[in-house]
Amino acid sequence: MKVICIKHPTWRGSDQKLYLEKVNTALQMNPDVLIGPDYSLCSFEGVDKIDFNSIESSMADLAKLSQEHSSTLILPGTAVVSREKGFAGLCSFAFLGGKEIGRFFKQSDRGERKLLRANGLEYSPGRREDNHFVYDGKRIDVEICSDSSYPKISSETFMEVIQAQEFVPSPLNYRPKDIPRTHFYPRSGLNDSHRHYVFISDGGLGVSVQGILFDPKSKINRGCTDLEGVKFDRKGLKGSMTQYDIGNSNEK
Repeated sequence: MKVICIKHPTWRGSDQKLYLEKVNTALQMNPDVLIGPDYSLCSFEGVDKIDFNSIESSMADLAKLSQEHSSTLILPGTAVVSREKGFAGLCSFAFLGGKEIGRFFKQSDRGERKLLRANGLEYSPGRREDNHFVYDGKRIDVEICSDSSYPKISSETFMEVIQAQEFVPSPLNYRPKDIPRTHFYPRSGLNDSHRHYVFISDGGLGVSVQGILFDPKSKINRGCTDLEGVKFDRKGLKGSMTQYDIGNSNEK
């Protein structure tokens, strides 16, 4: 299974043209799964006025790209989406075969309430435990930025996707000095209880993209680049994306 994570600056708004170019470039490599960061589908007018027209346009473009690359599961990132009247939430999307197959709303609040009130809306949070789906017979959990701090994912989870704007591992977690922060899964040994993959796509302020095979039997969880049998390839990605081949998807 080939997974590509995109790194794209999203602080104070995302350059939609550039981001969609990155998505298109990544899709040319025929990944099984493509993952983008938090707020990747949000543009702003000024400091905090959300450009909802831009969001709708990007969603339409993503549906077209998904149709052209119908075998790739696209988790492009997040955008603000209206819910009930006067309320909105931060939503992650899933596309497959040209269709939107899932929406996952963020539960925690790390500035979303303030942002939405600046746009005349109230924040409507989702439920972290609802943010999962099955792809190719395997459970994928979607965590939007700070939702990754909620304890314990399901023992059935094969892949944990963290879409972040500034993903910074907790200083409370065990990490030997010789292990780079970017190769360490922040909840190691604390909450999760089974072996599974973790992929992080970051919006430019945190630890960048990374892929990790989490193993509760080990306090140290190196990035996928260090694992035997896990192929790592940056060829042609120019630093804005990282490609992982996690081989036999039944490894866990």
